[in-house]
Amino acid sequence: NWEVGLMVVGYGVAQPAYSLGLKQIVIIDVMTLAGLFILRVAAGASAGEAPASQWLVLFPGMLAAFLGFTKRRQEAVSELHEGTSTRPVLEHYSLPFLDQMVSLVTTGTVISYAIYTVNSPLIGSQMMLTIPPVVYGIFRYLYLIYDRSDDRSIAAMVSEDRGMIAAAGSFVLVAFLLLYVFR
Repeated sequence: NWEVGLMVVGYGVAQPAYSLGLKQIVIIDVMTLAGLFILRVAAGASAGEAPASQWLVLFPGMLAAFLGFTKRRQEAVSELHEGTSTRPVLEHYSLPFLDQMVSLVTTGTVISYAIYTVNSPLIGSQMMLTIPPVVYGIFRYLYLIYDRSDDRSIAAMVSEDRGMIAAAGSFVLVAFLLLYVFR
């Protein structure tokens, strides 16, 4: 399939470009990561001949941008408190700007997922029942970062926080029931 080949080439060019310099350019650093996630999802769907709407392809990109900007914010806050520099591009980010970016990509993440569920190619609008746990998970993550000033890694936050575990478990349960029990 030529589309998969094109995506693989795009990924093969973007990944080293990120490592060699794009990670040093403000905004482009996070946009490149998001683009790489979009390429992975689109290539996987195309290669597997799985139904993937444009919204399902967009959602992981928005989620990657959300995680990227929240990670930049976490690192920027740590640098302020500790005085150490972990990522050179952080000197170009201010906390107010990162807060705006987090707000924008949070909105995009929620909207892209919600629109995907309205016309899910798998089961139609019933997938909308998964919106509450997804939105709760995103809000819980923001709560941990902003109100709890949680500086654990993203992986630790997701795997150790009871609220995040509950959100993930609820999503899996609802999706499983919709896809395999009530279908």
